[in-house]
Amino acid sequence: MGFLNGLLKGLGFEVEKKEKPHIKEEKESKAYKNAGLEIDLSTIKSQPQIFAPNTEQDVQNLVDILKTGEAITIDLKNFSDSEYIRSLDFLSGAIYTLNGKIKKVSEKTFFFCPNIKRWYINSMKFFEKPKIYKFRYGILTASVSFVVLFWDQILKLITDGFEITVINGFFWISSTHNTGAAYGIFSGQTIMLIIVSTIMILILLVYNYFKSSKSIFYCISLGLIIGGAIGNLLDRIFLGYVRDFIKFSFFNFNFNIADACLTIGVVLFIVYLIFFDNVFKSKKTKGE
Repeated sequence: MGFLNGLLKGLGFEVEKKEKPHIKEEKESKAYKNAGLEIDLSTIKSQPQIFAPNTEQDVQNLVDILKTGEAITIDLKNFSDSEYIRSLDFLSGAIYTLNGKIKKVSEKTFFFCPNIKRWYINSMKFFEKPKIYKFRYGILTASVSFVVLFWDQILKLITDGFEITVINGFFWISSTHNTGAAYGIFSGQTIMLIIVSTIMILILLVYNYFKSSKSIFYCISLGLIIGGAIGNLLDRIFLGYVRDFIKFSFFNFNFNIADACLTIGVVLFIVYLIFFDNVFKSKKTKGE
C-alpha cells in the first residue's frame, strides 16, 4: 500500500490514505507508469474522441470502445479522488491487457491507445506500419531505381565501343548493340519491346500504389525491376537499340547492368510473393 501510494504521488495523483487498494492496483499502476512515455501525440493523424464519464459504470463502458481498437481520450475530472484512482487503475489494467499505451494529457485527462489500432510510431516495427511509412517505402523504391538507372547509363556511356579483357578466357568488357530484349531475345522487335516495357512499368507503379503491405525486401526488388526496365527503355527510345557490354565465357550473349538488376529484381520479387507476402499481410491484419 505504501509503495503504491508513493508511486501514485510521484505521478501527480492525490491519494486518499484510507482507501483500500484492489489486489491488482500495484501491477496496473506499474503498467500505467511503463506505458505512459511511449506515445508521441504529434504522430496521431486523426482527432480521437473525448469522453468525460460521470460514473464508474461509464468507465467500464468505455473499455468496450477500447476493445474495438479505437484510441480515445478520457477526462476523469467528474470523479472524486478515490473514484479517480479506481477508474484510472481499471483503465490501466484494461489497456495493459490490450497491449496498449497511455499518455497523460493534462490533470485527470489521459489518452488511451490500444495496440491493435497502432496510432503510435515510436517503435520501428518492420512489418506493422502506420500510414506515415508509405512515403518512406516509396522513397526507398525510387532511390533503388535511380541508383540502378544512374550506373547503368554511366557504364553504358563509358564502355560503348570498348573491347577489354578483364580476366583472360573468363570475363570481358565487350560493347555490342542489341535490338532485342534482355540477353539477346526478341531481336529486332524494338517497337514492340518499347510498348511492352512501358506497359510493364506502368503496371508495376499502379500495383505498388495500391499495395498496402510492403517491406524493405519488397521495395528493393521492385526498385531493381523498375530501374532496370527504365534503363533499357531509354536506350530503345533514343538509340533504337540497347547497349550491352558485359560478357562471360559461360554465356553466349552480352548483357548490361540493367539486365542484371532486372533479373535479380524479378527473382527477389517472385521469392517475396511466394514466401513473404502472406506473412506481411497476416501481420498487418492482426494489427488491425
